[in-house]
Amino acid sequence: MEELYQQHHTERKGEGAARAPMPRDRDPFWDPLEPLLLGSAHLWLQSLAFRIALEEQLEVLGSEGTEEAILQAQLLPCSPTGLTLGEDDILIDPSELLGRRLDFQLVLDQCCGLRWVQQARNRGVQIGFRMFDSAQPLYTPAVWHNVNPLLDQRVHFTSLHTSQGLLEHLQTSALVLELWGLQEGCRDMVSSLEGVRMTPEGCFIIDQASATETATTVDPGSELSCSLRALQQDVEELRNTNAALKTENNTLRDQLNTTKTGAEWGRGRSEMRGSSLRPSCDAEFARALKVFYHSMTSVRVQLQRLRRHRPSEESDLLGLRLFVDEQGGLLRDFSELLEQSVSSLKQDVAAIVRRKRERSGIWS
Repeated sequence: MEELYQQHHTERKGEGAARAPMPRDRDPFWDPLEPLLLGSAHLWLQSLAFRIALEEQLEVLGSEGTEEAILQAQLLPCSPTGLTLGEDDILIDPSELLGRRLDFQLVLDQCCGLRWVQQARNRGVQIGFRMFDSAQPLYTPAVWHNVNPLLDQRVHFTSLHTSQGLLEHLQTSALVLELWGLQEGCRDMVSSLEGVRMTPEGCFIIDQASATETATTVDPGSELSCSLRALQQDVEELRNTNAALKTENNTLRDQLNTTKTGAEWGRGRSEMRGSSLRPSCDAEFARALKVFYHSMTSVRVQLQRLRRHRPSEESDLLGLRLFVDEQGGLLRDFSELLEQSVSSLKQDVAAIVRRKRERSGIWS
């Protein structure tokens, strides 16, 4: 029996070098005790640079381009205590985040249409991901025997002092969400917290190089350290002053809206109304930017489909013609989506500029 096993093992190695591996659901030699990477999905992080909430339905694609599942995910900018930010907190210039604390939550709601579980109901899945410079990957709890399982996973991430590196990462990169398949007898993957820094509230700290830069490079008792502390205090005072001014501005705006026809405002009426014009326009522009960003997400998905679209290696002339027709349709859809998104943004900006001019003309 041992000789037969060794002979079979040797023949299988030789066949593996000469031909492509069999699919996982047909390969009798696949080890069910190990988790299997079924596919991955990409969740773009750009909305976080503007502190805009994002909700997506992501295609989880296997190595051969097959759809393994649909993953419902959210990115929610929030306060240090986990309170979701609103439209008033949207940033027009992402560089405003530099050196400031950034909090956001990754929410994985549900996984739908799991092909892995459809093939055998005794199977389970987990989602794995690694955020920016996290020391260890994180995994959702395993869910079993369900084609459309609820994940209900929420993870809070914090950057104590947002660096240029993190800001660039948010603007250009995506979070890779990996779908792992489990079978009966397979151990769940567990998140390791070794080397992971967390806040007292239980938030995962990312951008750690920025958070520890001052402590590792500056002597706490040096003159430079004292200057840095003084600057940090000044910055904190300026932030508090800015918050107070913002509150006062909102109060004045409310008073203006309720008494705009009163004669008691006199000559100062135009100045007060002019001061509230910019915040109003900024808010309108922030909303237009949010709409544009969501529309560009669809454009990005269409672009990914174009990149993945490949003719079959066994295609004949007719198959290649069909591929060219499909490619042309995808290109047309991509062009229309892109044109609609840009056109909508232009119209929104033009309308904001027009309203600003009209208001300025009336108040002057």
